Parts: sequence; C-alpha cells; structure tokens
Amino acid sequence: MKKKRVILSVCACVCLVLSLSVVAITFLHTAPKHKHVLGEEKTYHICNDSIYYTRQCKDGCDVPFETKATLTDVFLSVTERDSVILDENVTLKEEVMIKTFSEQGDELELNINLDLNNFTLSSNIQNKQSNSMFMFNSNIGKLNFNVKNGKICSADLSYIFNFKNNKYSGSNIKFNIDNVECVTSGVKTTPLFMKDVYNIQFNATNCKFISNSTSNQRGDYGVGAYINSESEFNFNNCYFEGGDGVYVKRGNVNLNGCALINSGLVSNYAQNVDDFSAVGACLTADSHTTKKGVSEFAITIKNCSMQSKSSFKMICVIETEAETGLGLNVSNNSLIDVQSCVFNNNPTAITIPQYDIIKYPNGQAPQNNGSQTWVCGDWTQTISE
Repeated sequence: MKKKRVILSVCACVCLVLSLSVVAITFLHTAPKHKHVLGEEKTYHICNDSIYYTRQCKDGCDVPFETKATLTDVFLSVTERDSVILDENVTLKEEVMIKTFSEQGDELELNINLDLNNFTLSSNIQNKQSNSMFMFNSNIGKLNFNVKNGKICSADLSYIFNFKNNKYSGSNIKFNIDNVECVTSGVKTTPLFMKDVYNIQFNATNCKFISNSTSNQRGDYGVGAYINSESEFNFNNCYFEGGDGVYVKRGNVNLNGCALINSGLVSNYAQNVDDFSAVGACLTADSHTTKKGVSEFAITIKNCSMQSKSSFKMICVIETEAETGLGLNVSNNSLIDVQSCVFNNNPTAITIPQYDIIKYPNGQAPQNNGSQTWVCGDWTQTISE
C-alpha cells in the first residue's frame, strides 16, 4: 500500500507540473510583451520649469522623453510634422532667437507650429539683447511660423514679434497668427514691430495687438502694429490699440473687419527716417523718407471701425518738412483706399485730413458736422472689441 501511495503521489505531481506548464505556455502565446513602435512626429510640451516631448506609438499611446533643450533649441529642431504646445501658463526666462541659418552660414528651413492651448506666455527676462520675446533673423533660408489660441504678454520687453536682417530675394517668411491676444506694457512698447525687413507674408485672424503705455511724454507711446516693410500684411477681424492703432511707413496692408483704437493723448510728436513717434491716430501713414527712399504704401480699409479715445484723429498722414514747407514725400503709387468704415469721433475735434492719396467712397472725406459717427461706404459688419 505504501508503494502505491508513493507512486500515485509522484504521478499527481508530474501531472500538476505538466498542467502548469501548458497554462504558462498558453499565457505567453496569447499575451506577448508589448513593444512600442513609435512614429516620427514629436509633440513638445512647454511647462513653466521644464520641457519634454512625446512620440505617439502606433497603438495610440504617447511615450514621453526628457530633454534639456531650451525653447530656442526646440524651435530650431522641429519639423513641419512636429508641434509645440503650452501645458500651463509659462514665463519665459530668455529671449527666443529664431534664425534660418547655421553658424557655418548654411541655410535652414524651419517649420514651427506653436499652440498656446488657451494659456498665457509672458516674459521675465533680465539680460535683454534684442528687447523682444521673439526675434526672427531670417536673411537666408525659409521660415514658416504658425501660432494660435492664447495670449502673449510682455511687461519688460518692447516687442513681442520683431524681425531683422531679412534681405532674401524671395518670399521666404510666412507668418500665420490666429486667435492670439498680444499685449505690451511700458514705454514705447509695440507688440508687432516690422522695420527694414522684406518679403514677408503675414496673416493675422481674430487677433488683438495692444500697447499699454505708462508714460505721456513725447515719443513714449507705443503702437499696436508698426509696419515699415516691403511685404504683405493681411489682418482679418483684428483689434489694434495704442498711441496709434496701426502705424505704416512701407508695405501692403489689408485691414478687413478690424477695429483701430487710439488711446494715447500725444502732443509735440517728432518723426525721422530711423524712428517713429505715435501721433495719436487710429491709422497713421508716415511720409518721411526711409532708407529705401520715399515712403511707399498701399493700405486697404474694408468693413472696419475707428475710434479715438483721446486726440480724436481717425486717419493721419504725417507731412514732411521741406524747403517750401510741409508736404508729402511718398511715391506716386502710395494710396489709402477706404472702401467701408465707421468713424466714431468727438464733435468738437478735428477729424480726418484730406489728401489726394486717401480715397474715400464718392470722393468725400468725413467732416466735423457735430455727429458722433460717420459711416463710409456700404457697412455690412458689426465690429466688437
């Protein structure tokens, strides 16, 4: 009896081991260990104290990777398939320099997609070099820059977007900004600053460009947008506010469905070739000579509104001192084409000066007739801040 019990026990053990082995083999076969197959696209996540990126696995999961890169490094390395996104409100500790060439002079093509993700990007920068949150240095190479959905604020730098050294022969910069509020605070601060740059295609939709001045001294007021560039600018349903709403020396500027607000009480302003000073108008066109020669601009205004909160100037064309007195130093092609606009004005103030370069519907400029509002052209759109 003892021998049979031992034999049965041994048989039972062998069966149990074989049974467990079969279960284990079956488990390994039906549930293999997962291996990530990663796509090439990267999403860079910008936090207030760190940057990391994720790559999507083909099964849909996101795999995170650490990086020691700065935001400048990220912008110089992304491809058109990559994206950069804010994960929270972020304060920049450095100016972002974006240049389309390497230290050896080789041309680069940069495709940057920045999603503010309904957060605010601000600055707290001590070592100021370009005095800009974003400086674009694109004298060679190509740049496609797209930014959307959020707010950008600067209280310690003069400019948010600043361009320089673009002497490229073709249209090498394409800039698209959508649903972004850009606000600067301080002395002579300007969110969008375009000076001596060329061949830019700039498109802005549903955006705000606001300059809040902290001084009332001559020349200290900033403007919503300063444009001195042989380029094309298309603004759709945008809002501008500053010592001047928009200030133009050179360029093709199309304003469609926009609101231009003057909020600076400016007096004794002075202009020259290299600089500008707000004059207290919703739209200012400066006829001073530029480095390229006489001023040349083409400004189209359609379905817009203009309102002055201080000096009550709607459209102001700055005259140039000459031997014979004041006059205009603009090319024969310069034109301000006012197709349709609502001018909100104070009945006791001087309204819009009449010049041959300003084209109004029916050839009639608005006069100070004691009314608060003057409608120009066929008004089909309501403007709101």
